[in-house]
Amino acid sequence: MQSLCKIVFLLSVLTGHNPGNLQGMMDRPREMLFGEVSMARYTSLFKLAIPLPKLHDAIQSVLTDCKFNVLHNTNEYVMAKEIPGGVPFAKLVIVELLIDRTTATDEEVSLKCVVKNEELPLQVNNHCHTRFDQVVEAFCKSEHWRVLENIEPIR
Repeated sequence: MQSLCKIVFLLSVLTGHNPGNLQGMMDRPREMLFGEVSMARYTSLFKLAIPLPKLHDAIQSVLTDCKFNVLHNTNEYVMAKEIPGGVPFAKLVIVELLIDRTTATDEEVSLKCVVKNEELPLQVNNHCHTRFDQVVEAFCKSEHWRVLENIEPIR
């Protein structure tokens, strides 16, 4: 119990909250309590040869094959989350695809792929990086489109 009191006191000092108002302090997102949360994040840019009307079905198929559930799908944005079961919750990967409709033509589409999770990237070869490589490989080898360009930032 004494350890818990010390933790509550330290949290109150760090956040400027009254220790008696623990519930109010714990209702806040952890970013507000401890600052920005660092997470693993990897990006890649693609230019794909595919008609725009076929893009979303093709993306859904590729992500499903990679064991992701598509949670959100709009004209310019797709978000998918890794199917739970293989890794701890904090290591579950999220894929975000930002579709650039301003430069899209009838036969070409550019998109930005962001693969991230809440895992601290303490090692170069972490779960998020492994899943990023799998997603990029799946996009590059997909039969749904032809990859015209694939640009990954230098790591």
